[in-house]
Amino acid sequence: MNTTSPLRDSSMVDLHIVHDAEVDGAGEVLVEVMIGERLCRLVLDTGGATSQVTAEIARPYPAGEPPREPGRGLFGERSGEHRAVVAPRIRLGQITVSDFPLEVAGTAADGPPPLLGLDFLSGRRLNFRFSDATLDIDVDTPVEVARPLLTSRRGHPHVDLEWDEGSARGIWDTGAGVTI
Repeated sequence: MNTTSPLRDSSMVDLHIVHDAEVDGAGEVLVEVMIGERLCRLVLDTGGATSQVTAEIARPYPAGEPPREPGRGLFGERSGEHRAVVAPRIRLGQITVSDFPLEVAGTAADGPPPLLGLDFLSGRRLNFRFSDATLDIDVDTPVEVARPLLTSRRGHPHVDLEWDEGSARGIWDTGAGVTI
Protein backbone atom coordinates (compact mmCIF):
# COMPACT_ATOMS: atom_id res chain seq x y z
CA MET A 1 0.00 0.00 0.00
CA ASN A 2 1.45 3.34 -1.06
CA THR A 3 0.08 6.62 0.27
CA THR A 4 0.52 9.29 -2.37
CA SER A 5 -0.84 12.22 -0.35
CA PRO A 6 1.08 13.36 2.72
CA LEU A 7 -0.83 13.50 5.99
CA ARG A 8 -0.58 17.27 6.14
CA ASP A 9 -2.77 17.66 3.02
CA SER A 10 -6.26 18.62 4.06
CA SER A 11 -9.49 17.53 2.53
CA MET A 12 -13.16 18.25 3.16
CA VAL A 13 -15.57 15.46 2.23
CA ASP A 14 -19.36 15.45 2.14
CA LEU A 15 -21.05 13.01 4.49
CA HIS A 16 -24.20 11.34 3.21
CA ILE A 17 -26.29 10.60 6.27
CA VAL A 18 -29.07 8.08 5.70
CA HIS A 19 -31.50 8.25 8.59
CA ASP A 20 -33.00 5.05 9.95
CA ALA A 21 -36.77 4.99 9.39
CA GLU A 22 -37.36 2.81 12.46
CA VAL A 23 -34.94 4.19 15.07
CA ASP A 24 -35.06 7.91 15.83
CA GLY A 25 -31.59 9.48 15.78
CA ALA A 26 -29.92 6.46 14.14
CA GLY A 27 -28.56 6.15 10.65
CA GLU A 28 -25.64 5.31 8.40
CA VAL A 29 -22.80 7.65 7.48
CA LEU A 30 -21.63 7.21 3.88
CA VAL A 31 -18.86 8.82 1.83
CA GLU A 32 -18.17 8.82 -1.90
CA VAL A 33 -14.93 7.00 -2.67
CA MET A 34 -13.23 6.44 -6.02
CA ILE A 35 -12.11 2.81 -6.25
CA GLY A 36 -10.06 2.57 -9.41
CA GLU A 37 -12.27 4.37 -11.95
CA ARG A 38 -15.55 3.64 -10.15
CA LEU A 39 -17.36 6.05 -7.83
CA CYS A 40 -18.80 4.10 -4.87
CA ARG A 41 -20.70 5.03 -1.72
CA LEU A 42 -19.19 3.30 1.29
CA VAL A 43 -20.18 3.29 4.94
CA LEU A 44 -17.57 5.35 6.82
CA ASP A 45 -16.73 2.89 9.60
CA THR A 46 -14.39 4.05 12.37
CA GLY A 47 -15.12 0.74 14.11
CA GLY A 48 -14.17 -1.50 11.18
CA ALA A 49 -10.60 -2.79 11.06
CA THR A 50 -10.61 -3.46 7.31
CA SER A 51 -12.28 -1.87 4.32
CA GLN A 52 -14.59 -4.14 2.41
CA VAL A 53 -16.50 -4.14 -0.86
CA THR A 54 -19.06 -6.35 -2.56
CA ALA A 55 -18.08 -8.98 -5.11
CA GLU A 56 -19.48 -6.71 -7.84
CA ILE A 57 -17.13 -3.85 -6.93
CA ALA A 58 -14.19 -6.26 -6.49
CA ARG A 59 -14.65 -8.07 -9.83
CA PRO A 60 -12.11 -6.12 -11.97
CA TYR A 61 -9.26 -6.29 -9.45
CA PRO A 62 -6.61 -8.97 -8.93
CA ALA A 63 -6.65 -11.24 -5.91
CA GLY A 64 -4.79 -10.04 -2.86
CA GLU A 65 -3.71 -11.43 0.48
CA PRO A 66 -6.73 -11.79 2.82
CA PRO A 67 -6.38 -9.84 6.06
CA ARG A 68 -5.03 -11.79 9.04
CA GLU A 69 -8.00 -10.63 11.07
CA PRO A 70 -10.87 -10.16 8.63
CA GLY A 71 -13.56 -7.60 9.27
CA ARG A 72 -16.16 -8.86 11.72
CA GLY A 73 -17.51 -5.78 13.38
CA LEU A 74 -16.64 -4.90 16.92
CA PHE A 75 -18.42 -7.83 18.57
CA GLY A 76 -19.71 -9.96 15.69
CA GLU A 77 -18.57 -12.87 13.58
CA ARG A 78 -16.21 -12.31 10.70
CA SER A 79 -17.79 -10.93 7.56
CA GLY A 80 -17.13 -11.76 3.96
CA GLU A 81 -15.68 -14.75 2.18
CA HIS A 82 -12.24 -14.17 3.67
CA ARG A 83 -10.77 -13.21 0.34
CA ALA A 84 -9.36 -9.94 -0.83
CA VAL A 85 -8.52 -7.96 -3.94
CA VAL A 86 -6.06 -5.15 -4.54
CA ALA A 87 -7.50 -1.95 -6.02
CA PRO A 88 -5.00 0.05 -8.09
CA ARG A 89 -5.98 3.14 -6.12
CA ILE A 90 -8.63 4.38 -3.73
CA ARG A 91 -9.40 8.05 -3.20
CA LEU A 92 -11.40 9.89 -0.56
CA GLY A 93 -11.32 13.65 -1.10
CA GLN A 94 -7.69 14.58 -1.72
CA ILE A 95 -6.28 11.42 -0.14
CA THR A 96 -5.22 8.72 -2.58
CA VAL A 97 -3.72 5.37 -1.67
CA SER A 98 -2.26 3.05 -4.32
CA ASP A 99 -2.38 -0.75 -4.29
CA PHE A 100 -5.03 -0.80 -1.57
CA PRO A 101 -6.27 -4.19 -0.27
CA LEU A 102 -10.03 -4.60 0.04
CA GLU A 103 -11.81 -7.46 1.74
CA VAL A 104 -14.59 -9.01 -0.37
CA ALA A 105 -17.79 -9.37 1.65
CA GLY A 106 -20.45 -11.16 -0.39
CA THR A 107 -22.75 -9.69 -3.02
CA ALA A 108 -24.84 -6.55 -2.91
CA ALA A 109 -27.93 -8.73 -2.37
CA ASP A 110 -26.67 -10.91 0.50
CA GLY A 111 -23.57 -9.34 2.01
CA PRO A 112 -22.87 -6.45 4.34
CA PRO A 113 -22.62 -2.98 2.82
CA PRO A 114 -19.28 -1.83 1.42
CA LEU A 115 -17.30 0.11 4.00
CA LEU A 116 -14.22 2.26 4.42
CA GLY A 117 -12.45 1.14 7.59
CA LEU A 118 -9.54 1.89 9.87
CA ASP A 119 -6.98 0.48 7.42
CA PHE A 120 -7.62 3.62 5.32
CA LEU A 121 -8.58 6.05 8.10
CA SER A 122 -5.93 5.36 10.76
CA GLY A 123 -3.17 7.91 11.22
CA ARG A 124 -5.43 10.73 10.07
CA ARG A 125 -7.10 13.50 12.01
CA LEU A 126 -10.84 13.30 11.37
CA ASN A 127 -13.14 16.18 12.30
CA PHE A 128 -16.76 15.07 11.93
CA ARG A 129 -19.24 17.92 11.52
CA PHE A 130 -22.55 16.08 11.43
CA SER A 131 -24.58 19.31 11.58
CA ASP A 132 -22.95 20.39 8.30
CA ALA A 133 -22.74 16.82 6.90
CA THR A 134 -18.99 17.19 6.30
CA LEU A 135 -15.78 15.50 7.33
CA ASP A 136 -12.51 17.43 7.51
CA ILE A 137 -9.46 15.20 7.09
CA ASP A 138 -6.01 16.20 8.35
CA VAL A 139 -6.82 19.87 8.97
CA ASP A 140 -4.92 21.98 11.46
CA THR A 141 -7.85 23.76 13.07
CA PRO A 142 -7.61 24.62 16.77
CA VAL A 143 -9.49 22.43 19.23
CA GLU A 144 -11.01 23.33 22.59
CA VAL A 145 -9.15 20.55 24.41
CA ALA A 146 -6.57 18.20 22.91
CA ARG A 147 -7.06 14.60 24.05
CA PRO A 148 -5.03 11.57 23.04
CA LEU A 149 -6.97 8.99 21.04
CA LEU A 150 -7.14 5.73 22.94
CA THR A 151 -7.30 2.60 20.79
CA SER A 152 -7.79 -1.12 21.29
CA ARG A 153 -5.20 -3.64 20.09
CA ARG A 154 -7.07 -3.83 16.76
CA GLY A 155 -7.09 -0.03 16.51
CA HIS A 156 -10.72 0.67 17.45
CA PRO A 157 -10.97 4.26 18.75
CA HIS A 158 -12.22 4.65 22.31
CA VAL A 159 -13.75 7.79 23.74
CA ASP A 160 -14.41 8.79 27.33
CA LEU A 161 -18.07 9.67 27.95
CA GLU A 162 -19.17 11.80 30.88
CA TRP A 163 -22.58 12.76 32.25
CA ASP A 164 -23.90 14.04 35.59
CA GLU A 165 -24.24 10.60 37.20
CA GLY A 166 -21.01 9.01 35.97
CA SER A 167 -18.73 8.17 33.11
CA ALA A 168 -17.81 5.29 30.83
CA ARG A 169 -15.51 4.43 27.97
CA GLY A 170 -17.17 3.80 24.59
CA ILE A 171 -16.19 2.90 21.05
CA TRP A 172 -16.28 5.65 18.42
CA ASP A 173 -17.95 3.61 15.67
CA THR A 174 -19.54 5.55 12.84
CA GLY A 175 -20.47 2.26 11.16
CA ALA A 176 -22.85 1.27 13.97
CA GLY A 177 -26.37 2.36 13.10
CA VAL A 178 -27.50 2.19 16.71
CA THR A 179 -25.32 2.99 19.70
CA ILE A 180 -26.08 1.59 23.15
